[in-house]
Amino acid sequence: MSVRKRKTKQKNPKTIKKNIKKQAKNQQKKEVSKVDQSKKYRSKFGHEMMVRGALLDEESKTPGKGILNLFQFVLVLLMLDKVVTNYFEKKPLIDLTLFKFFTHGMHIIIFTSFCMGFWTVSVYFLTKLIAKKKISVTFGHVLYGIYQFFLFFVPGYLVYMKYFPPFGGLYTSMQMAVFSMKSHSYYWTNIYLKSGKKEHEVVKYPDNIIFKEFVLYLFYPTLVYEPVFPKKPTRSYYNIAKYFWVMLVSISATYMNINYHIFPILKQTLTYNFFRAILKLSVPYIVGWITAFYGVFHGMFNFVAEIFKFGDRQFYSDWWNAKSFQEWWGKWNYPVHEWFFRSIYIRFINDFKWPKNFSMLFVFLITALWHEFVVAMTCGFLRPWLSASIFLQLGLFYLTKFRFIQEHSIGNLIVWFSLSVGQPIVYLAYMWSYYSQNPDRIPQTSDL
Repeated sequence: MSVRKRKTKQKNPKTIKKNIKKQAKNQQKKEVSKVDQSKKYRSKFGHEMMVRGALLDEESKTPGKGILNLFQFVLVLLMLDKVVTNYFEKKPLIDLTLFKFFTHGMHIIIFTSFCMGFWTVSVYFLTKLIAKKKISVTFGHVLYGIYQFFLFFVPGYLVYMKYFPPFGGLYTSMQMAVFSMKSHSYYWTNIYLKSGKKEHEVVKYPDNIIFKEFVLYLFYPTLVYEPVFPKKPTRSYYNIAKYFWVMLVSISATYMNINYHIFPILKQTLTYNFFRAILKLSVPYIVGWITAFYGVFHGMFNFVAEIFKFGDRQFYSDWWNAKSFQEWWGKWNYPVHEWFFRSIYIRFINDFKWPKNFSMLFVFLITALWHEFVVAMTCGFLRPWLSASIFLQLGLFYLTKFRFIQEHSIGNLIVWFSLSVGQPIVYLAYMWSYYSQNPDRIPQTSDL
């Protein structure tokens, strides 16, 4: 008997490779989905992420939740009282002069922000080329340096030469800083993964370099890149509405506080002595600082995180209880603190073998220069007052570390004094310089 042999089709080697890659990616997705989302994602970078809620939303850690609700209620009542008063005095219900002052030239600023975002995508393609060994790591560093140079130079040139109002310069410089810090974390994390010095326990390099994940990372409310971010399984539309309400109320209260309290005081303080000007400005300044913090860090960050199901909501901790400046710097702005800790402090200690004190001084230097750059972009001139105040806080940093000061809450009083009096001094110094150079740019609101 003759046995018929079945003819088997020989598959194309390229097709086999594609199928293997698809199977590997599917297996990777299954492994990621099986990972416990509540565990900490440690990748030996000095940073950890886990699914956790915002501090002010956790009942067990926020015994004064009723006070927080009262705070929102008082803000609404104060704004409503001002609107009703304007109605009976036959004034505009809400004076939009300051809003127009802030948003002048906004179309150019928004266009610049989109261009910076598209330009930042080039970092993904650069990282992909290095991963595929199309270019060397050294040449990649050169291209990365060119990216950072144009990211700062082009928007900086537009803002400085076009001379946008302060808010336009502030917004553009902040966006510039965010894109720069995000791209830096993404690029150097992947360089470390490529070197083999760092490994991630879930995703192996270069499988983590995915375009969709990079774009999502640009929208996530974090400055630190991780190959895998903790995610919530679903998004809550109730929480989206809640955080939008918090953002709306807080930012509206901040605007009205600036419009009806801070700017009238600023114009009057041009004729005051310095001590009286600080006393006048301290209370509305700290109120505006708190409402802005609540609107941005609790409202806006959680609003964006809920939309994208971003799991780690620890954008701040209980900085209001800080007994030292070391504690305050580490708690009030987690995204920036974690970026500096991971990208500069830890790297200089581990890679360059710097002592901890020198690394900390370098972090303060970079922080001072970064803040000075933002202020220069905002005001259109360079003054060293903010840098001086930051290095003055370095002295308070060591002063408030004494046990006696921390045990008797003196450190907490020093922190609040610095926020209520120290920062208004710096703010007032910049505003006096700005208005002395640009008297025609003082916004003429209805109460001025």
